[in-house]
Amino acid sequence: MRNLFKKSSLCLALVLFAFGSYAKDIAIYHTSDMHGHYFSRPDETGIPFGGFARLETFLQQSEHPFILLDSGDFSNGSYEANTSKGAYSIYLMNNAGKTDKNFKKAGYAALTIGNHDSDYGDRGLRKMLGSFKGDVLANNIFGLAIPGNPLKSSAIYNVDGVKIGVIGIAMGGVGAERMLIIEPREEDLLTEIQKLKENKVDVIVTDGFVGNIYLKHAESIYSILRQRGINDPFFENYNYENVGGTPALGVNGTVIIGHGKSNGKAIKNMILQTKAVAAAK
Repeated sequence: MRNLFKKSSLCLALVLFAFGSYAKDIAIYHTSDMHGHYFSRPDETGIPFGGFARLETFLQQSEHPFILLDSGDFSNGSYEANTSKGAYSIYLMNNAGKTDKNFKKAGYAALTIGNHDSDYGDRGLRKMLGSFKGDVLANNIFGLAIPGNPLKSSAIYNVDGVKIGVIGIAMGGVGAERMLIIEPREEDLLTEIQKLKENKVDVIVTDGFVGNIYLKHAESIYSILRQRGINDPFFENYNYENVGGTPALGVNGTVIIGHGKSNGKAIKNMILQTKAVAAAK
């Protein structure tokens, strides 16, 4: 699966959960940085890719029960998203994955808030999230009253008998002045984890936007250096194509997460990265 959204990080993780003498395959599909890119667009070779239509085709072909999550920056960035103030993003997310394989039968189970989702201000954010049919999760936001959809720190989803606990971690932006958004605190996360453990979840997932900022920063350094004609072997480590992907920790299996716009070179190195991680067990 490749390039569902332009300028997005779509991580598709197939996680194997083992229970006693048998195992189940559960898929956790996660999107980030959609920025309102709803339609297919040409890649660097002119071949169209991405968009919600292709996402839907992929989800309809899923062989495993799945849950859909988003970690923010879904509501603006394109003409359609900006003019609707994120309403089109929410509509499409509410209707994605119309299949019995989807835990919800249709739509995303949960989302959290990225730094650009508050660009429409406090009122715009509340109105937009009020029409979302899943859970809005954020362990570190205070003072955000969403009509008809109260903010939650975490939630538990039973996907084909597997209890998945999801903790939300949001990020503030320019329109978030009326809300209190704090840095994730270890003590708060540990409290949330303990609560989920008491409810006997099988796996815990954090749905957050924070780590994405560090990845973007590293990518921007490499892009700026290339634009200025500076070539140094050391900085090739910042090129996502050379890295391929990064391992997801805390799951029972080998899961490598790649960039949403991965090309052939990046996918090749992702496969090599997967082989190295599997051999290191």
